[in-house]
Amino acid sequence: MKKLIKIFVNLLTISRIIFSIFLIFNATKLSNITFLMIVAILFLTDQLDGFLARKYKVQTLFGAVMDTVADKILCITLIIPLILGNRISLIILIGELAIGLTNLIAVLNKRKTTVSFIGKVKMWLLSISIIVGYLVSFGYTPKIIFNISCVITFVIQLYVLIKYILLLKGRERIGNSNISIEFKLEKLFDTDYYLKNL
Repeated sequence: MKKLIKIFVNLLTISRIIFSIFLIFNATKLSNITFLMIVAILFLTDQLDGFLARKYKVQTLFGAVMDTVADKILCITLIIPLILGNRISLIILIGELAIGLTNLIAVLNKRKTTVSFIGKVKMWLLSISIIVGYLVSFGYTPKIIFNISCVITFVIQLYVLIKYILLLKGRERIGNSNISIEFKLEKLFDTDYYLKNL
């Protein structure tokens, strides 16, 4: 049973990457409502895969890495078209790219960041900002709501970025963040190895 849950959780994560690419090539062929429903479902899979992995203790290195990659691909592919209609969305793109780069540097320095409350808040705000951005571009919502949500999201992104930079400098801990996990190919799907090193 645990193996099936692990496969399901990893498929949820990978589905975000597949559907992000699907949206790039098919967004104009979808109705506004269908597009928004797919985007909302993709953001919910981000919450669901992590929740299921923690609940059933099936976390793996592969899942942790792919979750971050899938999140960044989804968010970046959705933010870039918004920039054409409203330049303020550029700030949340810059914030997300900076966080992604900092995470990459942390991994290269063998620093492990675990899920934190502020990270979840940032992801929820980013998800809401993106959905509101598309509601604005489809003419359902006033532009000012998107502008406000972008500014709030960017402030939280800056806070997360500062926490990660302090982590890299060794001045701060985020969860069990100073624990390093050796990235070995044979350990990618090993739940026990991942949980033992957290």
